[in-house]
Amino acid sequence: MNRVVFIIPSFTGGGAERVIITFLKYINRNQIEPILIVQNDEGPLRNLVPPDVKVFNLEVIRFRSGVYKLIQIIRNLQPTAIISTFSHINVTLLAFKLFIPRSTKIIIREANTPSKSLKSTHSPKFFNFICRRYYPRADAVLCSSNLIATEINREFRVPLSKIVRINNPVDIEAIRRSIDKPYHDENFKRYFIAAGRLTFQKGFDRLLDDFSNTPPKFGLIILGEGSERKLLERQIEKLGLESRVLLKGFISKPWPLYSGAEAFLLSSRWEGMPNAALEALACGTPVIATPESGGMAEICKIAPEKAITIATSGKPFIKAIITVSENCTPSSPSSLLPSNWEVKEVTRQLENLIFN
Repeated sequence: MNRVVFIIPSFTGGGAERVIITFLKYINRNQIEPILIVQNDEGPLRNLVPPDVKVFNLEVIRFRSGVYKLIQIIRNLQPTAIISTFSHINVTLLAFKLFIPRSTKIIIREANTPSKSLKSTHSPKFFNFICRRYYPRADAVLCSSNLIATEINREFRVPLSKIVRINNPVDIEAIRRSIDKPYHDENFKRYFIAAGRLTFQKGFDRLLDDFSNTPPKFGLIILGEGSERKLLERQIEKLGLESRVLLKGFISKPWPLYSGAEAFLLSSRWEGMPNAALEALACGTPVIATPESGGMAEICKIAPEKAITIATSGKPFIKAIITVSENCTPSSPSSLLPSNWEVKEVTRQLENLIFN
């Protein structure tokens, strides 16, 4: 049996963690024994890990502190491949490649556009340098959008032969089965939905500014937790939006809320391929996204008409929100997400990469 090790920091409610857990669920057990290594086992997604997946917990605050234990686990397991999905883990793994069995394929996944995400680190120039040094050592670099693939080649000098464009896996059938009936909030005549970590990257601060300029009858539900919750709460109060905006926290199965919304609002300052927006499309809910929202512009070209609207933050975004509501278009009875993102097909592509 071929062992494949997946590595994530924790079980917090991020899209990258959801992608890995989805792969763990659907990867072919006849060929592969999936194993998960985590920096620590905190977070609400822990219960979503399939029960047959063995989980190794490094029990460290900083990933580099667990390198010795990580290498020991990998050497004992002798896996066919290792798949990691966060830049700091990718770099650390590749820096210690000499201590990993030579037969083990190292596959890294880049979830964001480097040109924007590196600027949010404490030392952008240094991090760019180490990514440029170590990323080319990977056997393959997975990119969820053409934009990321282009930047990985340009910024980190990874050969095109090692860059693999692979979509995020979305279980469209399971998502739609989970929607017994769309969510309805009696406080709002119409509501919009947004979801993601409450961080600077996701741009919820500018979303609140935009939303304050929409009609009073509109409501906004934001799902997720993060470091900027208190800042956002103060901003909601300052803008007088207490009765119109709800911060509902993390919800593991948000799809009925997505389905009942007028539109999913994606206000990100940078993205790779935002999982929450993909799931909203799978629910049949249109998406309004900023141009900085990674691969959404790529999907817009192949999705059904009006499924995705690209609008810059400010007046264009406000106009898009009002326009969607004026059209009074209910959620689609079928998915708006192109079938290229269907989980079984994407998982087969990953399996082929592991063995080829």
